[in-house]
Amino acid sequence: MPLAEQDLRLLKRCYLFAGMDEADYREVVERAQPLQLAAGQTLFQQDTPFTAIYWVVEGMIRLFRVSPQGEEKVIDLIGPGRSFAEAVLFMGGNYPVCAAALAASRLIAIDGAHFRAWLAQDTWRCFRLMAAMSARMHKLVSDIEQLTLMKGTDRLLQYLLDHADPDEEGRQVVELEAPKQVIASRLGIKPETFSRLLHKLADQGLIEVHEHRIHLLDPERMRLGRGEAGDSPDSSSARFVGAAKAATPGRSPLGGVGDCAVATFVAPTRPGACVWGAGRLGIARILRLHGS
Repeated sequence: MPLAEQDLRLLKRCYLFAGMDEADYREVVERAQPLQLAAGQTLFQQDTPFTAIYWVVEGMIRLFRVSPQGEEKVIDLIGPGRSFAEAVLFMGGNYPVCAAALAASRLIAIDGAHFRAWLAQDTWRCFRLMAAMSARMHKLVSDIEQLTLMKGTDRLLQYLLDHADPDEEGRQVVELEAPKQVIASRLGIKPETFSRLLHKLADQGLIEVHEHRIHLLDPERMRLGRGEAGDSPDSSSARFVGAAKAATPGRSPLGGVGDCAVATFVAPTRPGACVWGAGRLGIARILRLHGS
C-alpha cells in the first residue's frame, strides 16, 4: 500500500530526508509502506536480517537486547517523529536489537535495499547523507555528555523536566510513556532505585506521584538541585563520552571503522550499554562498554 500524502509530508521531517529536493525524496520513498503494530507486538527480533528503516508516526517502540541469561536491557524508547535502524542500512546483516511496540503504533517502513541502491547511483548522495548524519552525531554527543556524566538522581530529574507539559491548570505534569521498570532501564537505574528516588523527591516536596502521572511541584528547585545528591558517575560513562567526542572525521575510536564515525543510536550510563555507530559511508557496528 503506497503512503498517503499526509504521511509523505510527515516522513520528510526525518533528518535522513529533510535536506533532499522533492524529486529525490519521492524516488527514495516510493517503496515505503505504512505499518500498524498492536501493543506488545514484535517488529523484529535481535539477529534477524535487516530489511527496512523505520520511522514512528504514532505510538512508542521499545528497542532492547536480550542477554544469554534472558535478561532484557532497554536500549531506547522511540516515539513519534523519530527513526531507527538506519545504521544497519549501511552495515547490512542483522538487526543488533529487538523492537516491539509498547503501545498501539503506526510506523513507516523504508525499504533498505531500495535506499542503498539509490545511494549507490551517485556518490554525492552519500556525502549529503553523511553530512546529515554527522550533524545528528554532534547533537547526540551533546546529549550523551549531559546524561552519562550525571548522577542517577540527576538523570531522573532531567528526564522529568524534559518530559513535563502543562495541564489544564498550568501545572507541570509528566505522563510516564512506559512502565516504570522500562524507564528505569532506559535511564540506567535499577527499578528499585527508580522507585526509591521518586519517593525521595516526593518527600522533598518536589513531586507528587499518581500512578502514571507525576506532578512537578517545584520545577525551578528541581533544576537548581541537579548535582547536589546521588551516586557518582561511573567510569564507563566518562570513557564513553571521551570516545564519542573523538568520533569526528579522520578520528575513529570505534575499532577502525573508518572516517566520520557517526553515532546514530546511543544508550548511556551503565556497563553493557550499547551504541549503534556508522563509519565510512555508514559502516556500522555496536560498541559495548566494559561489563556483561
